[in-house]
Amino acid sequence: MQGVLLQIEHKDGLQKTVLLSLCVTMVIEFSLCLGDLMADSRRAIENDFRGFSFDELFTSQLIKNISIGQKAPTLYPSSASIVLNLDSIPGGKVIGGCNRGEFYRIKGLKATNPPGKSTMMAAAMGNAIEDIVRAQVLKDGTFVEAQTPIYINDLKVSGRLDLLCERNGYIYIVEVKSFAKYWAHKEICGYYEGTGENRKFYLPNPKMNHLFQVALYTYVLRDKAIGAKLYYVARDDAATQEFNVICVPCQEDGKTVHRIELSASNREPAILKSFTIEGILERFRLLSDAVESDTLPEREYYLKYPIELIEPLHKHGYIKKTDYSKWKKSKNKKKHELGDWECSYCNYKDLCWGK
Repeated sequence: MQGVLLQIEHKDGLQKTVLLSLCVTMVIEFSLCLGDLMADSRRAIENDFRGFSFDELFTSQLIKNISIGQKAPTLYPSSASIVLNLDSIPGGKVIGGCNRGEFYRIKGLKATNPPGKSTMMAAAMGNAIEDIVRAQVLKDGTFVEAQTPIYINDLKVSGRLDLLCERNGYIYIVEVKSFAKYWAHKEICGYYEGTGENRKFYLPNPKMNHLFQVALYTYVLRDKAIGAKLYYVARDDAATQEFNVICVPCQEDGKTVHRIELSASNREPAILKSFTIEGILERFRLLSDAVESDTLPEREYYLKYPIELIEPLHKHGYIKKTDYSKWKKSKNKKKHELGDWECSYCNYKDLCWGK
């Protein structure tokens, strides 16, 4: 109500005064009702008030009304993934969405480990940030469309673009993402390390699952949009970072494949060699086939890493130095908690791992 009062005060002082008097009258009326209560009745209400958790009310509504991912039984760009062929890691390393987890979701199985309040709040704040960005673009006059549906027919992959915008006669995509915490800041915004001549700048990098999602958008709309802005806003300090994502056809081994050129204000344009759009589509094709044949995919991540994978995973940067050092110093190497965060935060963790 306070925000409404401020708005009305700016436009019409008389209306503000009337509304304010109504609010004061309402409070007085409620106060008189409480004042007329017998002492025992009032104490009962006070005890109920003290014992009532507004946080529980808020959390229950948050869980009901905030969506983490899509619930429809179809494939989504946000679950895009690839397999990186890395030495000493049999079968390679999956990066991005887990086909096994997506299989559970598409088949409508009940989550054994639903997201908690912190995850739901992060999602709600992310939605709010997207709304704020969209509202400002609307004022700029370059806005074309929001929540534009996108569909890949043969794979039944569907999603929605956050924004389509226009500049100097061409169209571009905007995908808004939020982030928080120290390590995410370093990864997404880039950082310096060292001093003097040894001072080094580490390039900013988008989250790979976000990049795969946006890469898919640029591929599907490659004849209509020049590329995409992957726009990050921090939920804690409002820091921003944007990446330019352009789909580029490349001739390799006598055939055309599509790769991504990635750049930012603090990162020179470069074509990424670690994956192709065709690789992303192949992963979707495997998931689609598994769903059609009702065949549960193999596990693609580890709740706890096998001992033989810890060294190569650390070598390729998938285990932090501090965690690796702690494991290296431990007397019992088999007793550790190193594993993929994708398993730790999965909605189907217990179902998948038989707990």
